Amino acid sequence: MGSFSGFFYVCFGENWLRGEFGSVGAALSLSMLSLFEDFSIDQNCAITGNITAGGSLISDENVPDKIRGAFLDKCTIVCI
Repeated sequence: MGSFSGFFYVCFGENWLRGEFGSVGAALSLSMLSLFEDFSIDQNCAITGNITAGGSLISDENVPDKIRGAFLDKCTIVCI
């Protein structure tokens, strides 16, 4: 498999951001897994977390802010 280098786009409501986001690793991994394993993710679920180079899931910074954002976006499930 070849290597990939570049940016990706992330959507928060109606806002699209371009960049490199460490805390989106868990959400992107879960999204990819749901695609390949054919399961759905609840649309009211917010997830944040970093993935290490070794594949471990680690806690993220600014957790209170992320919980507050999930609450404001009316998420009923928050995974940290």
